[in-house]
Amino acid sequence: MTDRIPLLDDLRSRLKEGTTPSGLIRHILSVLGSTISYTELCDVLQDAFHLPVVRLSPSSVAPEQVHRGAILIKTLLMEIVQRRSAWDTSLSHALPVKPSWMDGLTLRTPQDIGCEVRTTPFPGLTSKSWSVLNPEEQEALYVQLISGIVLSQRVEIISRLAERLQEKVDELEKNQSPAPEIP
Repeated sequence: MTDRIPLLDDLRSRLKEGTTPSGLIRHILSVLGSTISYTELCDVLQDAFHLPVVRLSPSSVAPEQVHRGAILIKTLLMEIVQRRSAWDTSLSHALPVKPSWMDGLTLRTPQDIGCEVRTTPFPGLTSKSWSVLNPEEQEALYVQLISGIVLSQRVEIISRLAERLQEKVDELEKNQSPAPEIP
């Protein structure tokens, strides 16, 4: 484990710079070799980001899968961002921290959101309208509201990451020398 500390720190730094989960996996494979086991790959991600379990299927990291990055962003990235306070040691130090695309983001669990929304009146309905609904109808509305909030959080995270990736593209284009003109 201690021999992996530089790799774990590097993965955290790369994520904060805007590397996607599939990019993190490619980096792990380039450092540890493509012959590492699926279990070892999951263990590295688990250790780097303090995840209780890494929910990946072996096929989601296979090189021939075209949309694996989207799957990893929908699942793995959300869990990593949600647990940032556990793995990002720069948050607990009083040292100056380089800004990250994740700054200010919070990702609550569906369970936490459910507890919160159930303690307030349902938006858009009067108490009289709400009282007319049976418990199953009320629960159905709560599920829809919770789902909407969860999806909204995910869109915000993906939007922030997309903006960071665009910044990286702009930096690369700016540093690229202009192509010579062909007469």
